[in-house]
Amino acid sequence: MRLFTAITLTGQVQREIMRLIARLEEEQVGSLRLVSPENAHVTLCFLGEVQEDKLPMLHGELEAVCSAVSRFEFTLAGLGAFPSVEAPRILWVGLAPPEPFRQLAAAISNAARKMAIQVEEREFHPHITIGRLKEQRYKEKAQAFIGKTTVREVPPCKIESADLYRSIQNREGSKYEMISRFNLS
Repeated sequence: MRLFTAITLTGQVQREIMRLIARLEEEQVGSLRLVSPENAHVTLCFLGEVQEDKLPMLHGELEAVCSAVSRFEFTLAGLGAFPSVEAPRILWVGLAPPEPFRQLAAAISNAARKMAIQVEEREFHPHITIGRLKEQRYKEKAQAFIGKTTVREVPPCKIESADLYRSIQNREGSKYEMISRFNLS
């Protein structure tokens, strides 16, 4: 099964992400595939295909990792794009401060590697994806959206847990099913 770990969005942060996705939809940026608001999250570690018989061990590793990490707060920190605003493919909302996310993501990645699960080696940038641009000929519209849209200030969101999700692919995109929740200390 295809798995990843993530922070599930709640409260005013979730509402602001929903507002931004709706605004992006209004802009009618061609070839843009929006993230469905109920699927918006902060990916910590993409685990890829994991055999079902590894789930109990993975569960134990994630429980140990998460219980060793302190709860933290974050807020939203502007819009951006990967690989860059000049060549946008993924439009995202940034998070501040990034360090607690990086520490948690690194701990989860290390636990996965110990189980011989291959994880991405690129640098981790905490963000919430709101859309994916399929064709660069529409990049100016995406750039304009990033340049003119303000992320509203919301109260800090307290993170008390990380979740293990299963990603189910279908014609409409991906559907995410939470498998387990792991409390932070």
